Amino acid sequence: MPELFTSLPTLLSFVGVALIIIEILVLGFSSIFLIFVAVACFTTAILMSIGLFEHSILNASVSVAIFSFVWALFLWKPLRKLQQRQQSPEDQPNSFSGVTFFLSEDLAPSTFIVQEYSGINWQVFLTPDQSQVLGKGTEVQVVKSEVGKMYVKAITR
Repeated sequence: MPELFTSLPTLLSFVGVALIIIEILVLGFSSIFLIFVAVACFTTAILMSIGLFEHSILNASVSVAIFSFVWALFLWKPLRKLQQRQQSPEDQPNSFSGVTFFLSEDLAPSTFIVQEYSGINWQVFLTPDQSQVLGKGTEVQVVKSEVGKMYVKAITR
């Protein structure tokens, strides 16, 4: 433990690891700035360890600042793409698919009904391939759901 505070390259490496942990676990990779500073700390620590920089706080501070800028120039676009990659809204995981329930009202193809399920009032629609009116009490299965909406089809037995 004493080497942590007396060896500047070791301290910079420790700071780099701490910044990455904060970035990922606390901030959820929402601010990529800490990643740049962490990589700059690692770069400075390596260069100090091999003897290219003198071990001083001033050299470490200036080096981390410059390398943060350089790494930001090189990594900004790739990390931004990684950060913004999302699934299409149509292809989201759906925990309601396959759920069955009984309709509380008649449901026609061109309209919706409001159905309470799991404590939430859902707008329930028929799937596009359903062309007949489903009566009150018909058992249906959820095929797809969106925010506040369920798309159902009749269960035939």
